Amino acid sequence: MPYFARLAATFSAIILATTAPLAAQQRDTNGVTPLTAEQTAAVGDIIARGEALYRYDQAAWHTTDKLVAAHIPQEVMRRIIGWVVVPAPEGLKVIYYGREADRHIMIYSSVWSGGTDVSAERRYDPEFSILAGEEARLVALREQIDASGFLLCASRPFNTVILPASVTSASDSVYFLTPQVDNRTVPLGGHHRVDIVDGVQRPVRSVTRSCINMPPPPRGAMFGINHITSAVPTEEYIFTALTQRRSFVVMTPDNGTAWIIEPRDGRATLGTVRMADRH
Repeated sequence: MPYFARLAATFSAIILATTAPLAAQQRDTNGVTPLTAEQTAAVGDIIARGEALYRYDQAAWHTTDKLVAAHIPQEVMRRIIGWVVVPAPEGLKVIYYGREADRHIMIYSSVWSGGTDVSAERRYDPEFSILAGEEARLVALREQIDASGFLLCASRPFNTVILPASVTSASDSVYFLTPQVDNRTVPLGGHHRVDIVDGVQRPVRSVTRSCINMPPPPRGAMFGINHITSAVPTEEYIFTALTQRRSFVVMTPDNGTAWIIEPRDGRATLGTVRMADRH
């Protein structure tokens, strides 16, 4: 039986659900690799970050549709240079911003509350559109990073997502994600994360060392990749599994482990299989 088929056959026995304590779900039978304490902590962070990236992406997608439908004059639309997301009582508020002299201004904002629900639209007003507070802080985080040397695996600019420390419970994290430009390929490389701790920018963490563009697997099949830049998968694989609605097998050869990501309704689970026991 092909390796991925064997993984699929054992999948139900090895899933680590996010709704129960990870330590209680570890097994040492049927080829399952128990997680170390460090990996267990990392798994929770990876899942939380990947799910947050997915929510922020959904918010940007649906509010962009609303922005286009608003028929804002092109001369105003051309002033948009980026977007940031902040929590709102009704969901996630997406602010599309531009620059005016030495200040950042809101060009358009609206709130995504799940599904296709978008409300609380606001448009540019010269007197009331200057960004302040958390919105201004997030924009400043993005602008302090020079991403010109980062590997980009598409003909379009990076999608930039900022997860604040209030979401990550660790640091402000700025993601530079290679966009998917068509339905024929999915970029698995060209994704980067820069953490900012106490105002200090940490070294960039890149998912891959080269561009890896894969066709989406047929329905019922999985993505699969050898991951060599860390001992555990990164949250960008969680994000890809959620956006593509496909399971994902991430193999980390250094520790002989295959990590299986299973997406469902905007949430993800992550389990392991020891590759040495795959026969």
